[in-house]
Amino acid sequence: MTTDSGGIRDFSEHLRSAYITPPKDPESLAAALRTVLTYEDLYQTLRQGGLESASRFTQHHFVQNFVTVMEQIHRERHMS
Repeated sequence: MTTDSGGIRDFSEHLRSAYITPPKDPESLAAALRTVLTYEDLYQTLRQGGLESASRFTQHHFVQNFVTVMEQIHRERHMS
């Protein structure tokens, strides 16, 4: 469970990898928790989706993206 704030939707999808509730709404968050604890199939879906989402944020992936962005910035600055 999480609230829909910041960049959460950059790596989470409602009912696929997370149960996303409105920000500053503790009742919705509590209801989401009850729902996930009640429905095993939903729990398993969120668990698997969360693991898939997390697998995209490895250190290796971060380093590759960082190097790519740095190379792009270098090219753009030296082409001007």
